[in-house]
This record gives sequence, structure tokens and C-alpha cells, in this order.
Amino acid sequence: MNYFAIGFVAVAAVIGAGVDYQQQSVKADIPLGRMSLSQYIDTYEARFLGAKAEMAAQEREEQRQEAWRIGGMQYLPEAPEGWTRRAYSEGYNSPIMFDTTVFYEEMAKNGGAQSMAEGIKAKKAKERLGELDKTSWVYEKGNEAIFISVKSKDGVNANGFGALMGMMIGGFDGISARSVLGYDVIGGVGFVELPVTSAMAGMMMSSLDERQKGFKRAHFRRLRGTLGFNQEVEIVIHANASRASTTEVLSAIDWDAMNAMLETPMALVGNDVVLPEEVDKAQMARQMYALHEKFKDLRGRAAQFKLYNANEAALVMNMYSGGTYDMTGGAVPDLSMMIEAAYRKELRDLLAGRPSTNEYQRIVGMMEERPEEERDQPEGEMSEELRNELMGYSDTETQAPGDTNAPGTWPDVVPTGGKPDLNKPFDRAMAEINIRAQAKAMGMSGQQLEFAVQSTLRQAEMQHANNQLLAKRRAEKAAAKVGAPSGAPAASGAGGAAAGLGGWLKGLVGGGEETAQAAPVATGEKAKIRRLGGEGKAIAGGCGAGQFCKTTE
Repeated sequence: MNYFAIGFVAVAAVIGAGVDYQQQSVKADIPLGRMSLSQYIDTYEARFLGAKAEMAAQEREEQRQEAWRIGGMQYLPEAPEGWTRRAYSEGYNSPIMFDTTVFYEEMAKNGGAQSMAEGIKAKKAKERLGELDKTSWVYEKGNEAIFISVKSKDGVNANGFGALMGMMIGGFDGISARSVLGYDVIGGVGFVELPVTSAMAGMMMSSLDERQKGFKRAHFRRLRGTLGFNQEVEIVIHANASRASTTEVLSAIDWDAMNAMLETPMALVGNDVVLPEEVDKAQMARQMYALHEKFKDLRGRAAQFKLYNANEAALVMNMYSGGTYDMTGGAVPDLSMMIEAAYRKELRDLLAGRPSTNEYQRIVGMMEERPEEERDQPEGEMSEELRNELMGYSDTETQAPGDTNAPGTWPDVVPTGGKPDLNKPFDRAMAEINIRAQAKAMGMSGQQLEFAVQSTLRQAEMQHANNQLLAKRRAEKAAAKVGAPSGAPAASGAGGAAAGLGGWLKGLVGGGEETAQAAPVATGEKAKIRRLGGEGKAIAGGCGAGQFCKTTE
């Protein structure tokens, strides 16, 4: 017998117990040596039970993950009394599937493809048969048939670039709640009937339900229910059966177990959840569907908001780290958890008959800026000194008689009968003010407004140069006839462009022919105006009368 080994083990046990006793005394805030044996045993029991509960929780989580991996098909019921259940690929599916789909499924089973295109589609149909056998069952009784498919959707990483792009697109790919019909709420899950969309029009014969304002339906009901948010279980049903028969089969699903597949199970979902008799279940199902689509749209908006505020360097790190690094560098918080919590709260309130607290709008308000007109902030103003400097104003300079362009004058509009020159800063600024005011008065804004202002100014410059050249030639002709010197001044096109802007802008907005009238540059001279939206005419004036014009001799 090795007494040394026995002694060593005994000493180690005593020392270990002493260390544990000292640690538990410190945790309990009891002086060393004051903790009684019963108190120490109690701590041991609590620790043992806590560890056991933790192990049980870990075991449950492992079971949940395994159930999620297998899928919700395992919780679909055995055939109710009077019904039979079969795999999707084991029978003829015309009663519960689209005609075109069944055509290629039968081709995949029996052969008969007559072209390469048909062969490719038959191959895809065969693969689809195998996939549906893993997620669905078909229930049959007499002439009635019900197809039920259950698909699991993993939650997406709300910080990954690809996932955010997917959420943005996913916010637009749903069917509007206005296009669906409410069906029923079974086990706390709302089911709606989906219409035949334009993409499916060639796959089946559809009929209009005139009682539902032209709702397009196939030869079976297409039902859908969703359990969860982000991490979801989607139940798709093709029911070529009565409502009573459909409800019978759906009520036999193990909704408690299917809900337990979720990492965070939904409240008010289970086989014992039954809405009060006075509740319109079809309307409730439609409201539940609308709420889910609404918050899915909000998730897309949050993804767009995050992408818009992405930091370039952080985005590179995000892509290299597989979406674990925040692409905004901490500037934008992760709203995905808040959106999911808000959806769950709104859904509970809806099912419980409580009024909405408008969580959707609260989160939207976090991502939107207030409109400028609602901001309590004074507008910036240009100082008088800076305005004088930019406009060339000077109190010391004098104004020649009749000179409307001399420094020291502040006309409200560009004078059409004077001598404005767009090469001078003051004249150009006042011309732009006048043109912008006219454009705004006609309802222009944004890019259209800027385009109108800049285009008008450019055309006015060209017009001004053209008028000067034309006036010089006429003066030379007149001088040759009467012997007078040439070089008579010509009116600038800035005034004419500003005055004739109305006709051109109306054409820009509405199209069609417009008439613009301005002060004449050369009496009796005609001008042709080219502008967006059609041909216009300028009356009583030369090229200065309108926009985009050519003078003709």
C-alpha cells in the first residue's frame, strides 16, 4: 500500500476544500471562519443546482439547433382520420400545383423531352421533386388535396455588406397587403391567400373571384403563414379543399414544437392559442401579414441608412472580416434588434386587441432629419459689406445720367430697355436673380430649376454676342447709304432673355407652342426660338425676345 500517495490525496482534498471554503466566504461577505458548515453546504447545493440548470439549458439549445437543422417538416401531422399522406414526388400533383410545373415533373418521371430546352427544364423539375420531398407532405381525401411545405430561413447578419443589400431588396419584393385576402389565424399564426401574379400567369389557368373585386385565383388556394421575424419559419399551403378540411389539417400541426425551433420563440403561438369568437380571423390574418411586411420594409430602410453612412475604411474591414466589423465605424447603431423587438411588441398588441404604440414611426424618426421649414434656426444672411463687394457697389462712384448699369444702383430686376451686360458681375447676378424668381413662380425646383437658370444665362450670353454682331452689320449698311459713321450700340440679350423666359419656361414644363414678348432689339426683326418641348415664336422683338433663338436676315 502506498501510504505516501494516500496522504498526498488527503492533504490535497483538505487544501482544496479550504480554498473553496475561503472563496465562498468572500462571495457571501462573511468573515473567514464565521461561515457555518450548513451555510457552506447550502452554497454547494446552490452551485450544483445552478450548474445542472445551465447544463440543461445548454442541452435544450443543442436540441433546438438540431431541430432547426432538420426543419419544420417533422412537426407536420400524420394523416388525420379519413385522410392519406404521401411524399410530393409519389403521386400526380395537378390538383395542388401549377400546370406548367406538373408538365415538366411528369416529363422528369417518364421522359419524353423533345428538345434541349425541355430536357433542361425536366432536369430542374427532377431536382425540385427531391427538394420538396424534404420539406413537404401532400394530404388527400377523396377529391380534396392539400400540399403543405415548411421552410426555415436563417437570420441574416445585419452588419454584413451582402446581407444589407439583400435586406434592401427584400423590403421591396413582398406582395402588398392590399393584394392579399385574409384567411384564418391557426395556432397564433396568421394565414393569407396570395393572388396569381403576372409572373405566374403563363403557368396556370386562373379565374377571377368577382366577390373579392377581381381577385385572381388558381384552381387551388395559395396560402402563406410566417412564424418569427428575421429568423423565420414559412408555411406555404396549396389547398384544393374546403375551408373546413384545410383547417382540420392545419390545426393538427405541432405549433408549440415549431415555435420552439426559433432562437427566440414568438409569444401567443401554440396549439392552445385560440382567438375570441368576436374577432374577425380573416381580417386579423391580413393585419398580421401587413405588419410583417411593414417591418420588413423598415428593416430594408435601416439597411439603406447604414449603407449610406458607411465609412470607406471601415467598409473594407467589414468585407475582410466577414461582416463582423461595423462598416460605419460606430457612427450608426445596429437597429436590427430594435426593429425585431418592436415588431414582436406590435404583434402582441395586435393579437391582444391593444392600440398600437407606433413603434414603426418611432424608429423611422431616428433615421430621418427634420424638414428645413420645421427647424427652429434663423437663416444665414449675407452682410452688407460682402454684398457690396460682390456686386461692385460703391458709394464713392458716381452714376452717369441714364446709366442704369453704373455702380451704386440696385434695380429690382434686370432692365429690358437699358444696357445690361452679362460680362459685368452686377448685371449677371441680377439677371440670375430675375430668372430664378420667374422659374420658381412657374413651379420649378431642384435640378430642373438649376438647368433652366444656367441654360437661360448661357443662351443670353450667346444672344448678346449675336446681337452685337448683327447691330454692327446693320449700322455699317445704314452708314453706307447715308454716309453716317458705323458702330451703333446694340441692346444686350440679357434683358430679352429674362423677359422672354416666361414662354420658354412654360414650354419646358408643359411643352407645346408658347409666345414670348420682350423689348425689341431691332424693330420688325423676326426670331425663331428653339426650346425643349417644341417650337416657339417671339413677337415684337429680335433675338433678345426669347430663349434658344436664331436671328434671320
